[in-house]
Amino acid sequence: MVLVIAVAFGLAERTVFHFEFRREAISASISEVPLVLALVYLPPWQAVAARIVGSLLIIVLQWRSPLHKLLFNAALFTLEIAVAYRIIGLVTGAFGHSTTAMLFGAALAAAVPTLIDAVLVSAVISLVEGGFKERALYELRLFGWIAPLNSMAAAALLAPALMSPWLLVVSVVPIIALWTVMRAHGNLEQKFRDLDDLHGFVRKVGPSLDIDELVQTAAAEAASRLRARRVSLVAFDETSRGHCASIGAALPCLPAGVDDLRWSHVFADGTTRQLTGEQLQSYGLTELVDAGDVLVAPLHDGGTVLGLIVLAERDGAEARFGEADVNRLSTMADQLGPTLRKAMLHEKIEFEASHDGLTGLPNRKSFERCVDLAVTRRNESRNFLQIEPELDDPTEFDVVMLIDLDRFKEVNDTLGHHAGDHLLIDFSNRLRAIMQPGDVLSRLAGDEFAILCRRNIDRKSTRLNSSH
Repeated sequence: MVLVIAVAFGLAERTVFHFEFRREAISASISEVPLVLALVYLPPWQAVAARIVGSLLIIVLQWRSPLHKLLFNAALFTLEIAVAYRIIGLVTGAFGHSTTAMLFGAALAAAVPTLIDAVLVSAVISLVEGGFKERALYELRLFGWIAPLNSMAAAALLAPALMSPWLLVVSVVPIIALWTVMRAHGNLEQKFRDLDDLHGFVRKVGPSLDIDELVQTAAAEAASRLRARRVSLVAFDETSRGHCASIGAALPCLPAGVDDLRWSHVFADGTTRQLTGEQLQSYGLTELVDAGDVLVAPLHDGGTVLGLIVLAERDGAEARFGEADVNRLSTMADQLGPTLRKAMLHEKIEFEASHDGLTGLPNRKSFERCVDLAVTRRNESRNFLQIEPELDDPTEFDVVMLIDLDRFKEVNDTLGHHAGDHLLIDFSNRLRAIMQPGDVLSRLAGDEFAILCRRNIDRKSTRLNSSH
């Protein structure tokens, strides 16, 4: 009988279904059925052995849970059996060992440990993520109807078994039908939760027009809603300047642009995919192999690739990503693409309003703002430190230099404006190469450039130079 009940516990664990919400996983099974059988036919220590061996064997083979989760589950199973035997002992001690008392005690002994387990699991999760009250209330609402229903079904199965163990076969079919209906209800509720997650994702990323903020928010939301411990998201603007955000340890081998050959298969395919270690190896993404199977989703708006999101190391009831995760990420990527395009367009408009279109340097208006800011900063520093203007010690000065190109008009007249544009671009690049951090180079108009910089200058030398 011990082996039969252990197998029954294993089958109950094999047919478990999960409610997942962000990083939280809530599992429901019909373990109450073998539990009530154990209460009648096994002593406590054999019931504990059957529960732990039968259930943990399936958990290890099917879910591949880490050691700390296995130990926690083993402790919960032991507590569950102990509470159940205590309850049925109290009931039969008070009302005798009649069939009615046995059935009532078995139903109560099966329901109460399930509710205790729900509260304990909520408490453990809240130690890391907080929100104990919210989680506990949700699980109690959920298992408040699942646990009594399962326990009554188990008692109904036990009733004929009290007359003869062979009559268990009579109750198996309705129990299986009942559990099938409950699993269908749970899966439907999970779909509604996923849909609510998608709407939540859109609400979070939709309002932002700042690319860096958008990328960071999208990565965080994808990690939370798809239960991934590591997420990296990179977006490419029209100048191929990458905007990158990571949750957890940053994933290696991220593309620097759409022309990265290692990711050409992913960008060409354009769909959300799950890549195995073998596929990553064949693409040349060898550093990603250690992360295991990963989800990748190109971000695009129309036919233009705008970026890429990569997820690795799933966290939750299932240790590996599945087809449902691929579909959820695909929907999120479809929603994120147009939002990212709007943010890039906003950034482009702001950039063009403050920069020169030919050289990419700040324009006159931006340069004047920088000068005003430097003057304001200098005045505030002078007032705060009470620096006298006639001190002879070397100090830092903000310096403005105006530069133009001699005979530039001749280049335009003789070689054409195209050559003149190339000359301006080359000249601005040469100046950039010798600039120091904090220096501002601007193109004011035509061949007129300006530089704002801060340098240590001796005041005596400054006055001497100005007098000659």
